[in-house]
Parts: sequence; structure tokens; C-alpha cells
Amino acid sequence: MGYTGICWDNAMAESFFATLNTEFYYRRVWPTRAGAKLAVGAWIEDRYNRRRRHSSIRHISPVAFEMRHSNQTAAARQAAQPRVHRPGSRPETLRRQATKPRASEFGEVEMRSWWRDTDPLVGVNEQVIGVESALPGSVDRVLRDCGWTASS
Repeated sequence: MGYTGICWDNAMAESFFATLNTEFYYRRVWPTRAGAKLAVGAWIEDRYNRRRRHSSIRHISPVAFEMRHSNQTAAARQAAQPRVHRPGSRPETLRRQATKPRASEFGEVEMRSWWRDTDPLVGVNEQVIGVESALPGSVDRVLRDCGWTASS
């Protein structure tokens, strides 16, 4: 707590209790204290936390906010996934080439003729690390080739 008379100390708590009292508590008669406690807890969980529009989240309900956030997160995760070329579809390179101003100068046939599965450097003993390569062996080979471990 802060100093006496500072209105921002418990403004959030006061706002919550004012909403609770105005929207729920004063509108009913409570025969027992236990009944009031259970009903207040249910109201907080159902109405206040789930359906009431909150100004801090652009006047939408918390459930709607969470749904939007989770949908955006799912879309971001999906966008981060690598794209796999499916047979019969145009690869991304060809789609991008079609949008270029000079795209008519060469097409898919010419681009495919330039493709090489392997393009080794001249004078360097390159080795391919493929899908079938084991991770520990591949790491050891890279470290050895860089001179960071003793040759074997």
C-alpha cells in the first residue's frame, strides 16, 4: 500500500467491488452467508471473468480475447512451418518469378535447366549431410572440418 489519500493504490480492487455490488450483489436477497459466497464465486467465474466486456482488452469479453489470441498464435505457428512442395503445384520460386517485371524473358523450362541437385565447390572435398545422417556423427564431422576437434 502507498500513502493515505493516493487514489491509485487500490483503484483496481475498488473498481471490481463496485462492479460486483452494482451488477450482482445488491440485486438479490441472500438467506445465508454460505449461499452468498457460492453465488458470488459463480458470478465471478461465469459473468465477470468470461462474459463481461473489459476495457483493457478493447471492450471484448475475456473468452473472445483468448480465442482471438489463440487463433493468431495458431496462425503464426502455421506460418512458421516450412512449406513442402507438393507434386503438381508450382514451387515458390516460380510463383515469385512470375511477379517480376521481366518475368517473360525466361520461364519454368529455363529455370529448371539451371537447377543442379549438387553444386560442389571446386577444390573442396565437400560431403553431403543427408536425412539419413545421424546427428552426433554429423556434428562431429562439422566440428572436425572446422578444426575445432582433433582429427580421427
